[in-house]
This record gives sequence, C-alpha cells and structure tokens, in this order.
Amino acid sequence: MWLIRFLAVISALTMSSADRTVPASLSRPGDVEPVGLGGRWTLMFRDEFDGSAVDESKWQYRSTAESDWSDEPYGTGNPGSKQLEFDHPGNCSVDDGALTITARPDGIQSESGNWYEWSSCLITSTGPQGHTFRYGYIEIRATLPSRPGFWPSFWTWQSADNEQPTEADVFEYFSDNRRRLYHSWHSDTDQTCIHAPRFDPSAGMNVYGADIRESGTNFYINGAKVCHAAGKPAGPVNLVVSNFVYAGVPPESGSAGRMVVDYVRAWQRSESHPAHLPPTSSPSQRRPVGDGRGTSGPPPGVNSCPSKGSATDSTAPSVEARTSGTHKQKRTNRSRSEGSRTSAEQKKPPPSCPTTPSSPQKRRSAASSRR
Repeated sequence: MWLIRFLAVISALTMSSADRTVPASLSRPGDVEPVGLGGRWTLMFRDEFDGSAVDESKWQYRSTAESDWSDEPYGTGNPGSKQLEFDHPGNCSVDDGALTITARPDGIQSESGNWYEWSSCLITSTGPQGHTFRYGYIEIRATLPSRPGFWPSFWTWQSADNEQPTEADVFEYFSDNRRRLYHSWHSDTDQTCIHAPRFDPSAGMNVYGADIRESGTNFYINGAKVCHAAGKPAGPVNLVVSNFVYAGVPPESGSAGRMVVDYVRAWQRSESHPAHLPPTSSPSQRRPVGDGRGTSGPPPGVNSCPSKGSATDSTAPSVEARTSGTHKQKRTNRSRSEGSRTSAEQKKPPPSCPTTPSSPQKRRSAASSRR
C-alpha cells in the first residue's frame, strides 16, 4: 500500500502543467462554472428552462441560416439543404425544467408555396436579452433523439450585422448512427472532426461545449476536449438550438424525434475580450413578448482538425478529422424582420432595418460529409 501511495505522489509531482486540471473560478457570486474547464469565467447568458414556455426575451424562432421565411404560417424552412421540416414555435415546449424540441410528421405549406411533410422548431439567441458574442465558452446539456432520421445541433450563426461566414457547430448528430458526433468550424477555414463517443447520446443527458478563442476553438464533451479547430471568428454570432429532419436518412412514417435540453449557458473569460454584445435588433422592430412568435431584429481522444485539403490524422482511431462537404441552401437575398407586415412594408423595409448581404452566406453542415 505504501508503495502505491509513493508512486502516486511521484506521478503527481512529475505531471506537466498542461496535464493538470486547474479548477474554474467565477467572477460573480452565484455564477455556475463550465463543466471541466479551468480558468476564471464570467457567466454572460443562461437559460435553465424553468418556466412554462420559451423565454421570448432571450430567444427568437427564426434564423437567417434558414432560406424560406414565412409569416403565415409563421416559421422557416430550408429546402434543398437536406432538411425536410418546417420550423415553427408550436414544436418547442418547456416543462419540468427542460426544453423539448419535437420533430414530427406534419403537412405545412409556407408562404412561398413550399410544402413540408415534417415540422420541428429552432431557437436562436437574438431576443432583446439574448446573447451576441464573438469569443467565449458555450455549453448545452441535452438528450438527443433515439429514432433514426433526426438531426439535432447546437451551433452559432453570424449575427445580423455580421456579413462574413461565421459558424461553429458545437455538435451535429444524425440519429441513425449513435456512434458519430460532428464538431465543425466554418469561418476563415472549413474544418470538421468526427468523434466516436463511448456513450449513446440518446440514452441520457450529456454536456457539449465549445471554447471559441482568437487562437482557435476547442470542442468538449462532458468536460473532455475531443477536437481542436484553428482559426478565429470573422465577427459576432448568436446561438442556435435545432432539431432538423434529415433527408439523407428520413424517419419512418409516423415517427417523432425529441431533443430534450436541460440548459444553455455562455461564459466569457474574465481577463479576455468583451464577449457579450447587445442584440442587433432595434426596439421599434421587436415584436412584444408573449405573442408566440418571439421578439425580433431583422434577419438579415483529441484530434486537431485539418484545414481544407490536408490529410486525415490517423493517429487517433476514435476520432476522424476531415474537411466539411457541401453547403446548405443559402439564405434568401432579402431583408426580413420578425412578425407580420403589410404588403407595402414587405416591399421596402424601414430605414433602420439592415438588409441581408448582397452576396448571401450559406450554412455549412456535416450532412454531406457523413460516413
């Protein structure tokens, strides 16, 4: 016994500083700390989903990553991007301290005439008390769908005043294969790590996070780093939580997929950049809270991920890294703000409403680079 203790002490003394876990410290009383990360942190945003409905002061239901915007019925779709669903508020519910996003069979025709046989919901942190940031650590605790055909994700997307491609996919998951999680970076480069978890993501709650820095982004699962991507964000972003229906392996007729979220949190390193930026929407464009449509601004192992064209690292058998494939459907080249408008208002946005870029950006995804 004394020999085992002696060897443990020697091992601790010889451990490098990079191998030691430095406990996280918090800058404000009552803050919660990131799972598994050291350093000093300031909690900038959190939603524990303790109410009875989505908090529309924090979240909106439409993202400019989606191309098919509709007011009647209210929501968005993304045809041509391997998504089958129309996303609208009715498929998000909050109960018993959790958000549930349910993807299910449906029959919906959007304002543009597109027909959707599935529906789901997404939320994005563009509410008046939401979260817009460039650097920081973001984290979600969630249980993912168990039935095949669903595509839950936690990701970032460029804010309304950022016209540069800026996206980090904390995770993407395709529920027909429980042995793969995709962690991607799309800004100055396109990089994707494919991780083989030792757990079933649909069997219970797990924590997924990303530490976004100037020097690159580290991706975490349950506090352990599983991937690193080089590059820094081109500009500010918002959070997105979604549960798409995957056209590549469609669900069986009549099946439903549920993503259950315990919390979403975001921190800033206390000594680093000012991460939290005010929402980009102007007060005059926000829809009042409580109308079911959200509040508004205008839409407009460990492996190092390779840049485009570089080889896969074969030294980590549980993690495959490779460049992301084709892009999702680009968003429409028009300016949209939340809520219904008259036809005259739809033709010409108010002067304070920023328009989408003349060259619309596309969302990248792991859908076309699956194995």
